[in-house]
Amino acid sequence: ASPGWDSAFLIPQYTTDANPGLRSVEDLKLEEHWNLFVRPDSDGKAGLVTCVLGWECEVINRKQVYGYGLQEVIKLIIPSTYQELNTAILSAFDKREPILFYYWGPEVVPTRLNEQYGGFYRLKEPDYSDECWDHLAAVDEAQDVTQACSYPDRQPAIVVRSELRETAPEAVAFLEKWRLSDESIHALLARFSETDDAYSDVAAWWLYNSDEWKSWVAEGIADKVLAGVAQDFDTSREVD
Repeated sequence: ASPGWDSAFLIPQYTTDANPGLRSVEDLKLEEHWNLFVRPDSDGKAGLVTCVLGWECEVINRKQVYGYGLQEVIKLIIPSTYQELNTAILSAFDKREPILFYYWGPEVVPTRLNEQYGGFYRLKEPDYSDECWDHLAAVDEAQDVTQACSYPDRQPAIVVRSELRETAPEAVAFLEKWRLSDESIHALLARFSETDDAYSDVAAWWLYNSDEWKSWVAEGIADKVLAGVAQDFDTSREVD
């Protein structure tokens, strides 16, 4: 599986380009920077469009704001739903407005931002450490947080029952070869975003347009897979 960034505070790349001094959460303490993100609903502070109400990341982000000492210059704008979060971000990018927001990846919205809007910039945060993360988890109230750090970058793992090595060694051999590159992940997400196809159709499209997966299977299997998929997928459909 592919490593990748998990969660972070982000700004549009066009905002980054126009403000060369804004590269980190620490830089947000300067009025010239936090003032870029003042909104009608942010009470004269920078509005941070944060994680969805009730999600664990909403709690963590609030603690991070206090841990970074940003509570005096940032107001958290909390979306009620996943759709509301996405709409707020895409609307700002459509208008090329500055926006300070939280997101995670890989995901469809960051892929769209890269493909259609020139991308985004991940603000530098203090490096993750187990000690810091344990502190964030242990403290109940955000105002009591004394340190904060970035989310850990994820290292996805494939996990199976140990006896599978004996009962299905071929399956284990396949899973040990399974590696999905960042390029393929973003290609799949972009295809889904651009076409709104069903997941199965996007997967079939990828099988037909990538050689990456063919090294996961034994010789001759790839042709059988493609022949089987062809029964349910229009292989003549034009590929963008």
